[in-house]
Amino acid sequence: MAVEIRKRYLVGDLVLEPKARHLSKGGVPVHLTRKPFQVLLYLVEHHDRLVTRRELLDHFWEGHNVYDETLTKCVGAIRKALDDQTESPRFIETHWSEGYRLVCKVVEEQSIPADPTVIEIERTQGMKIVAKEEGHHNALSVDQKIPPLDSLAGPLTLPAPKRFSRRISIVVIGAVILLSATALYFYRQRAGLSAHPSPPIRSIAVLPLKNLTNDPTNEYFSDGMTDSLITALSNVDGLKVTSRGSVFGFKGEEVDPREVGRQLGVAAVLEGSVMKSGETVRVGVRLVSAADGRVLWSSDPHDRALGDIFALQDEVARRVIAGLRLTLGGEGEERLAKRYTDNVDAYLAYMKGRYFWNKRNGEGLGKAITYFQQAIDIDPNYALAYAGLADSYILKRIYALLQPGETLQQMEAKAKAAAEKALEMDDALAEAHTSLGLIKSALGNDDADIEREYKRAIELNPNYATAHHWYALHLNDVHRFDEAIAEIRRAREIDPLSLVINSDVGIVYTSARQYDQAIEHFQKAMEMDPNFPDAHAMLGWTYVRKGMYQEGISEFEKARALFGSPTSQLDGLIYAYGMSGNRSEALKLLDKLERLTKQHHTQIPWENWLFIHIGLGDHDKAFELLEKALREGSNVKRQLMGPSVDPLRGDPRFHDLQRRVGLAQ
Repeated sequence: MAVEIRKRYLVGDLVLEPKARHLSKGGVPVHLTRKPFQVLLYLVEHHDRLVTRRELLDHFWEGHNVYDETLTKCVGAIRKALDDQTESPRFIETHWSEGYRLVCKVVEEQSIPADPTVIEIERTQGMKIVAKEEGHHNALSVDQKIPPLDSLAGPLTLPAPKRFSRRISIVVIGAVILLSATALYFYRQRAGLSAHPSPPIRSIAVLPLKNLTNDPTNEYFSDGMTDSLITALSNVDGLKVTSRGSVFGFKGEEVDPREVGRQLGVAAVLEGSVMKSGETVRVGVRLVSAADGRVLWSSDPHDRALGDIFALQDEVARRVIAGLRLTLGGEGEERLAKRYTDNVDAYLAYMKGRYFWNKRNGEGLGKAITYFQQAIDIDPNYALAYAGLADSYILKRIYALLQPGETLQQMEAKAKAAAEKALEMDDALAEAHTSLGLIKSALGNDDADIEREYKRAIELNPNYATAHHWYALHLNDVHRFDEAIAEIRRAREIDPLSLVINSDVGIVYTSARQYDQAIEHFQKAMEMDPNFPDAHAMLGWTYVRKGMYQEGISEFEKARALFGSPTSQLDGLIYAYGMSGNRSEALKLLDKLERLTKQHHTQIPWENWLFIHIGLGDHDKAFELLEKALREGSNVKRQLMGPSVDPLRGDPRFHDLQRRVGLAQ
């Protein structure tokens, strides 16, 4: 018996009827053309998960070579019809560069029209039978709940009432037959659906593996294993992997994978533990669905020799990829199987180097350099260790974390030499290209040359948040603000809980002189962590540039206390007091800065001295410093474009400098 099943969806305050291709709100039709209606229906039918852009393009454009803009316009048409906003969606939530998810409540209703009998099927409440005799004054109404179809194990029966007219009996029997046919229909539908494989999962977060030894000296190993898995999975095309900065925010916490998935916007979470004891290691992990907490795959932990660490990592990565229902092509296989060293001792030294590098302080960077160099001494062809050295030296230069006898120029030269050595061995290292981009920026290289390094890094590893982040800052420096915002947002998608990335969104708005938006973003970063010093420091600069000097001074003082360095933020405070007209306090702080730099053998970057001279109103000294920096090949162009030099812009010497560095006046 052919049974026609009519289906409709209640989508928030809308009613969507697929068969009639009809969408309405409060009985009033909502007009959508064919393709947007189909895309909306697909999102409704898959409302329990994120639907990727690639999936929609393949499904509705049959894999033809169409631009992503086609899909964007299609979703835009849906938003316009539903009066839905991208920033605060009521219906469709956009996951940038990944896909879309329906965020409103969806209720599916199915019905089988039968005249005069009406049978309504409500998926969320089982079945409801309403049998009415047309034109009969004593119409029988049987309103009885039947368990959902999934629980029906035998023949479908109804309790017989004590008295039935012959006609009513026929109606009820007909209803029973229809229900039985419906049950059979849904059973076959379910059986048919189960034969089709579930779609692949295209987003994952790897939580920090727990160190089961409870020995802090083994933290480097559990963290290193986590980093290695993140790196391996980041090489899989089409897979979004949350960056280290966000997942390590959950380190040491007992968290629900579903909550992690919600916070990070991923469909799966990998969690587990590692135990290193002498020359043996045991790793146990499980892949969990972020939608419902189901375990998709779990490993069988057993002791392995430490010498098998590379094979163990490869095995876990491949099993995770299989659990995500992803396939690797030839190039993907090659990237996954790639090893940067076959020496376990060199690898362990590298893991220790990254562990200390991630501390981002003077002591940590010093130890990182020691361990990266140790890894290179063991394996002179270890390109990744050279990339680690480059990262360490450039951060020492950026943060001016120098030891007695060290100079900023030495750090720049060592960083550049290490990055170039890494790329000489392996030009496909995204980390080395990213570091070289930052190094070339510090050295004042050509903007196009800097951009090439960042673009190459992103091409090699689209999941590398640092590449997107630093590229955004470069685009910001050259005043390509729209592109800078797009890149910093992409970095934030990959690393949504990164404090520095969330804070640096504000830097872009500050450079664009959009101070209110910048203040809002810095405050959001401080909501994530009130003790994050960078956000307080940048908020201080923004307040001062807006003319809110007391608020800026207050933020500089907070940042100074949090950084803990004797010379930290003194340049900002001098600038703020000077610009506010309190020159005497500014001069006191300048005297203090000069004494401390001599006492601690600390070198202050020339850019900081530039801000100090401008804040004090010493424009002649500021121009002398700019001329000297230009002769020495420093990146003067970047400083001439920034808001901190605005007090110099009316001076003819400023326009002459602009002309000589190739800036339009």
